[in-house]
Amino acid sequence: MKKTLGLTVLLTLLGTAAAAFARTYSYPVDRPTFSIDFPDAWNVELNTKEVAIVAQSPDKEIEYDIWKLPNREVKEDVKGALNDAVKDVNEIIEQYVTDVSFGEWHPKTIRGMEFLWAEGQGKYKDGGQTVYMEVNFFSPDDRTIYVLVYWGTKEGENRHKAAIEQIDKSIRKAQ
Repeated sequence: MKKTLGLTVLLTLLGTAAAAFARTYSYPVDRPTFSIDFPDAWNVELNTKEVAIVAQSPDKEIEYDIWKLPNREVKEDVKGALNDAVKDVNEIIEQYVTDVSFGEWHPKTIRGMEFLWAEGQGKYKDGGQTVYMEVNFFSPDDRTIYVLVYWGTKEGENRHKAAIEQIDKSIRKAQ
């Protein structure tokens, strides 16, 4: 009994510690408006041509993509910019996923930032595996709007549950 309890406690601590080792990424690099933490073992790229941050789990079962909407378009017509962004996200998703369906849009607040988000799912074109997605719009400074797209398989979500929870809770306004 003591060995089983001790082993359970040790495994729990190791699982928690693995998710806790994370690096903070601030964006934009020159004048950050927000930051987000990803585990050290994840592959994280900043400032690619079209997407500001791309982060993948080591097994590539989970991916986060974050990019900024053009300021000019947002200032001229916020609702129109969001509608255009939804179309752009749909076009990106449809390159990789079929049978896409999304639920309703919902507001949520994380660390004082307002998010507008929707969940969806579909099937990867390559292999037919079910993929779960979440699309978020958020503004850390009430001027700039970012898009955060999450992709994950059920197996990946189960395997990386603690890391996903930590990542989701880590996003915050820049100091």
